[in-house]
Amino acid sequence: MWRTWLCLWLWAAVAAPAAAGGSAAALAQRMAERPDRVLEEAAALILGHGQDGLLGPDGVARHVAMVRARIRAREVRRLREADLDGDLQVSAEELAVVQSVSTPGVRGRLALAFADADRDGSGVADPAEIHDRAGRVAMKEVDAGDVAALMALLTLDGDGDGLLSLAEVVAAVATLRQET
Repeated sequence: MWRTWLCLWLWAAVAAPAAAGGSAAALAQRMAERPDRVLEEAAALILGHGQDGLLGPDGVARHVAMVRARIRAREVRRLREADLDGDLQVSAEELAVVQSVSTPGVRGRLALAFADADRDGSGVADPAEIHDRAGRVAMKEVDAGDVAALMALLTLDGDGDGLLSLAEVVAAVATLRQET
């Protein structure tokens, strides 16, 4: 038991922070508290974004890029649905029409999104402003800490080949379970 905790401590204290900005300690804690959840998340990442059952930094980058793309699309769509005249920009008047038939929560989200997008205060969110805002939201929702946490999973690479397999994650979780 002491060997596993020593390895986790060394990994959390020395190896992973250098590679993952301190996220390894958080991963070690999550593995101790919710090993099944870590295993499921790792499996989804490995099988969804790895290649041939192996996940490397490029697979994590693909995952992050796809999640951020979905967020950008959601945020562009949120405002573009208020583009009532099809000119690819949203005016305060168009926004007011959409808000008048929306639920309170949607009205609030639209107001905040519009205010954030209309950086120049012109009363119109143009395509560049809408896309700029969508990019900011995506970077905020999946920030460097989130990326580091995903990269920390790669420190479970048991054979040192730089790629993480599901078997390596299963082995790490099993070892932790045996010794706790």
